[in-house]
Amino acid sequence: MAIRLVKHVRWCPPDYHAIERSTPARFTSEEWVVFDLTDHPLYLLWLPWSMLLRYRYGFGEPWYEPDLPWHADVVGISEEPDSTLVVKDMLVDVMVSEDGSRYKVVDLDELAQCQAAGRITVGETLEALVTLQRWLQMLHGFGVEKDFPPRSLPRAE
Repeated sequence: MAIRLVKHVRWCPPDYHAIERSTPARFTSEEWVVFDLTDHPLYLLWLPWSMLLRYRYGFGEPWYEPDLPWHADVVGISEEPDSTLVVKDMLVDVMVSEDGSRYKVVDLDELAQCQAAGRITVGETLEALVTLQRWLQMLHGFGVEKDFPPRSLPRAE
């Protein structure tokens, strides 16, 4: 994969307008694309699972839960002809413990509201739910080997 640029698309409630930000890819492999944005220094896109991981995201914020330091976003991934990878936030988030044994799923209501507002399609909503289910099965080791935190996780530079 020769990704040069990452375009990150996220939705902003209450009207669910899209915000797009582009940044150079910092690292790419068959499993990972790593990039930086101003609101968090390191985004880890885990390609096989369509999950965007951040560690200790929101540290110091009132909603941050120290026993669930991993923040995982369900994302849609597509590649444009110019080697830009488009990472579309699908609104569903999972907060996960260090070893993946505990988690909390949040923002399913935002997924439903965004779909009802016509910002994402029914197909995208279904894809987000299937991706979430598949990833939770991995966290449980149900039908697939558990791999969290990922053994292939790139080391921070």
